[in-house]
Amino acid sequence: MSNLKQTSLKSFFKPPQQDVKEDLVSNKRLLDLPVPSASLAEDFYKKPRRSEKSMFPKPSAPFSLAAFTKPSAPKPAGVSKSDTNVTNSEYCETELDEEEYISENEAKLGDLLDGSGSSLHSVDSHNAELSLQSQLADYRSLHQCQNSKKAASTSKPPSEGSQHIILCNIPADGSISRVSHNTSFDLWDDKHVKLPCSPRNRYKLQNGQYAWKWILIKDALERKSTLAGPEDIEEIIMSYNSNPSTSRWKWDFSGLNHYLSELSDNPQELLEEVIPKMMHLAVRLPELIKQPIPLLLRMSEKAVTFNQIQIASLLANAFFCTFPFFGRGGVTSNSKFPIINFKYLFQGDRNTGMCHPVSAAKLSALFHYFTKIVMAKLEPKATITFQRVSLCEYEAPNWETELGGLADVEIRTNGTIEDDGLNMLQLDFANKLIGGGTLTSGAVQEEILFVINPELIASMLITEQLHDNECLHIFGTERFSNYTGYSKSLKWDGEYTDLLSFDDWGRKKRHIVAIDALDFGHYPDKTQFERDAVERELLKTYCGFLPSPLSPLPETADIATGNWGCGAFGGDKELKSIIQLLAHSVARKKSKLVYFTFGEFEFAELFEKLLNLLNSNNVTVGSLFVQVLAYVEKMKDFMHYERISLFDFLMIVFQ
Repeated sequence: MSNLKQTSLKSFFKPPQQDVKEDLVSNKRLLDLPVPSASLAEDFYKKPRRSEKSMFPKPSAPFSLAAFTKPSAPKPAGVSKSDTNVTNSEYCETELDEEEYISENEAKLGDLLDGSGSSLHSVDSHNAELSLQSQLADYRSLHQCQNSKKAASTSKPPSEGSQHIILCNIPADGSISRVSHNTSFDLWDDKHVKLPCSPRNRYKLQNGQYAWKWILIKDALERKSTLAGPEDIEEIIMSYNSNPSTSRWKWDFSGLNHYLSELSDNPQELLEEVIPKMMHLAVRLPELIKQPIPLLLRMSEKAVTFNQIQIASLLANAFFCTFPFFGRGGVTSNSKFPIINFKYLFQGDRNTGMCHPVSAAKLSALFHYFTKIVMAKLEPKATITFQRVSLCEYEAPNWETELGGLADVEIRTNGTIEDDGLNMLQLDFANKLIGGGTLTSGAVQEEILFVINPELIASMLITEQLHDNECLHIFGTERFSNYTGYSKSLKWDGEYTDLLSFDDWGRKKRHIVAIDALDFGHYPDKTQFERDAVERELLKTYCGFLPSPLSPLPETADIATGNWGCGAFGGDKELKSIIQLLAHSVARKKSKLVYFTFGEFEFAELFEKLLNLLNSNNVTVGSLFVQVLAYVEKMKDFMHYERISLFDFLMIVFQ
């Protein structure tokens, strides 16, 4: 971590052993400090030297964000010839056991979630600290940003097989979306989802030969037209998941059995109608998905568009755990993708075998979603787009020299992002593995968002772990459920009628962006008050706030956000709110930042008071950033009980 220059700033602070808060509030020494303009920033501060390892991994080929443009007319998607080169060694990949893989590679994965929805940490706090130090080693590698912004690209709209893969026809005339290709082809490689219906999805016979596993899956799902009880689901799933590397004792269906036997409001309808129709929907996968689904890999800027019935078929296969272990997304032992099969959602309490209340709420929401899809008279016609965005190094702002003013902020103490942020860009307080603990036991903001909008779960199949300069945009998902509570008190609260209108692509006018904050849960007072951590969070929010040409909303749409990264991840609310204000002021100056405090009235009052002061003094982005760095540099050596708050510090500086 580099140090700031100890020039004129030094005289305005007492040595660390003295009472800093008393000095700042009573003596107000900082009132003598002129608010530095952006032009003075370089005199006060020296950008740190960075190592060769960068927060900006180099993409395999140059890419322009402007390449994502809406087509003037629907076009079927395709895949370039270079993508069809598959070696013979890839044709017969045996299924590996999830439990053994996770056990052997726990240090690599490290992102299976606990009950709070946060990343698993070692019981040893020292090991946890080393983990974050390793993360920050990456953040310290950020090269100095160039002052110039990226010039507008003049590239043509993407051709089929380029950055935007369209797997369905766009229902511009309101008709039902249908798949684009009459002929099917398959790829089983490192760039595409390994589908359960792929001919390369094989299982090993007792004689040592390999057979096509989809035949076994299809036979199991078509065998019964109705289910006598929840134990039939276990029998179906285990019929194609019991092999020498997948023992029955490693599967647990007690939670699902308890839910369907005692907790569901309509168990008979589920067993006799809904779940059998889900089985039929799962079997339709090769009919609905006729071309390979591209993975949204790190630094591979891509977008992919599905229709609703395609996503429903993928999720039905996830429910019946048909995806091969690596077919869930990860294609090698070094890949980091979320787990897509619903296996862990079926588990019961280790002691009682009963369905956990959080799992019951999730199952209720998911079964409601499937009921609406499979019992509808007409197949759903809407489309959904997933877009991964990666910033290049020269696209990042030089925050010190930003001369623009601060954007408008509206603070709301009541309401939620998903309920009251309609027609706004809605923030998903994401895990770096998209979806977080949605299919395990997590139940915080991201997990709740995914279960009330189940089509979001499809992103877990295709999205590799996000890097520091990346975000995921999701356009057009439909909301199906209401909820009450949060975390352990989460409950399903019935049907939600989504009245949002559609855009020209047949997508709901809903835009969600997933950005992941740093996890300071074990040591919130030590590392987030370091310059590299602040710059990393600025880069992440700036990436997420930039307008996307694919969005169904206008570029002037407001942003609905809140206490991003301040729950299980231990972020400081005052620091995170200022970071979001700075990023928004540069990325979307013409729109408004709508900040939901979720009932924290005192914080809302302090934030409002500070914003009024900043606006009355015409504070620029650069000058505010400089003072945030001044605060970070001085306060990082103090424990929280010794530290003046960021809001108090800024009130003194700018008063």
